[in-house]
Amino acid sequence: MLSTVAGRRPQGVLQGFFSAAGSVARVSFPVIAGYIASTGDIETLFILLLTVLGLGTIFMIFFRRTFTRLASD
Repeated sequence: MLSTVAGRRPQGVLQGFFSAAGSVARVSFPVIAGYIASTGDIETLFILLLTVLGLGTIFMIFFRRTFTRLASD
């Protein structure tokens, strides 16, 4: 799918950006979640997680035609 999105552009740079974003998320999320859980409570963290999951689901539903077209190319 990455090569379909990148097209004829250099794919290594785009793959590097995606990899870096994933690495930053894997490092920062446990720190942020720990901070929220220690200053607030677990319910606040749970609501935040549900919100992020819900927004991601809404985004996927809204752009499903685009993702289907990219996956079939």
